[in-house]
Amino acid sequence: MALALVVGFLLGYLGSIPAAGPLAVLLVAAALAGQPRRVLLLAIGGAFAEGLWALAAARGLGWVLEAHPAIDRALRTGGAALVVGMGLALALAPRRVSEAPSSGRATSALLTGFVLVAFNPSFLASWIASCAVLRAYPALAPAVAPGHAVALAVGAAVGVVSWFATLGRLLARYRERLGAWHGHLVRGLGWALVALGLAGLLQHLA
Repeated sequence: MALALVVGFLLGYLGSIPAAGPLAVLLVAAALAGQPRRVLLLAIGGAFAEGLWALAAARGLGWVLEAHPAIDRALRTGGAALVVGMGLALALAPRRVSEAPSSGRATSALLTGFVLVAFNPSFLASWIASCAVLRAYPALAPAVAPGHAVALAVGAAVGVVSWFATLGRLLARYRERLGAWHGHLVRGLGWALVALGLAGLLQHLA
């Protein structure tokens, strides 16, 4: 079990570093807008969903989406539409120098992070691939055994949160140097989300 926790943590942490998807964009925008609590809540929501994908991969549940491509298509289409909405809200909302999220916003941030990852089956594909590679090595194979799937998922979730917390701190330092420009960058990130969402919609509705 300890091995599964460590392997899950490393895969979650290192696998999140090159992430450039909608959740990463929202996290960067929140950090630049001076909302460290929102950064953490978005990360926790996304990490919980990714932990579930890791659990599904270790349990061998990838066949569900393979057998029912309509579910995969519905998830991806719904996720893309949500990304467009998030992007428009971010790009068009009035900017304030500092803003402390309320308790209601806390729930919203957690749900947003969760849905953005839960509606993206590519995370399942990534974890299936990771599990397949690890099973090829006798020393690491026990970490992705079905019996240790929960430990792997917990480790993955903690790893994801740890990386995005690190990223949030780094961006908070740069925010002070950016001065008034951080508001323009946040708007730009919003439009980037809109572009990502529209590209996904065109791909899955074509």
